[in-house]
Amino acid sequence: MSASTENKKYNKNFLSQVIYKVNFVAVDSINAESAKELKKKLGENYTTVSDIKQRGLIIEGSGIEFTTRHDSNTIWRIDSEANDYAIELEKSSFAVTCSKYTDFDAFKVVIESANKAFFEMFPVIDKVERLGLRYINNINLGNGSPEESLNWDELISEKLVSELSFIDDKKTIRRSMHSLAIAFDGETQINFNFGVFNNLFPSEVINKEFILDFDAFNTFTMQRDSVIALLVKYNEVITELFERSIKDGLREAMDGH
Repeated sequence: MSASTENKKYNKNFLSQVIYKVNFVAVDSINAESAKELKKKLGENYTTVSDIKQRGLIIEGSGIEFTTRHDSNTIWRIDSEANDYAIELEKSSFAVTCSKYTDFDAFKVVIESANKAFFEMFPVIDKVERLGLRYINNINLGNGSPEESLNWDELISEKLVSELSFIDDKKTIRRSMHSLAIAFDGETQINFNFGVFNNLFPSEVINKEFILDFDAFNTFTMQRDSVIALLVKYNEVITELFERSIKDGLREAMDGH
């Protein structure tokens, strides 16, 4: 669950990852050496730098004529000493992932500090082509029979789980994932993925798990100085959607009752 100071804060959450990411026109000076320099600027809380090599095959063409070419990409990853934050650099993106989220105020402090260090190193990046904020809630409440594991009546809005009632024999359900693409307003797009993923697929559902995955982003170029204000707005939008997605039973579980 995401929460700002104006929203209810729970004693616990089910967030597996919270991800902040900006995309921009590719910068050639982003490389292994600049990643090491950024780690120094971030301070002693960040201890390791590693690189991730990605390789792929791109198929281009139409009709009966196709061409293929190999493509490669490098991600430079900077991990915090506590393994609660990871910063990833690419030629055209900068991302911060939090795996031990507590609240938005603390998260925002880390983002502001990381942004300051990054944009000071690369002043050529004055515009951002895309800003994204993603909250991945993996609600895990143990295991049981398929009937128990697929019963979310007191926890999740019936509008998100109504399709589970379509099948009478719950033991036959293996997965129930759904996606909504929402044009929330002129500067906010939402990709909302939700449902029973079942990480034991194709086995029957025995883990009581439900995914609420909110990804807010923009589709216009903006000045980099406007990023934090829009980030705050995205948090508020996701908070609203999260609260609409859950029931009091889950709120009580997050409050420790």
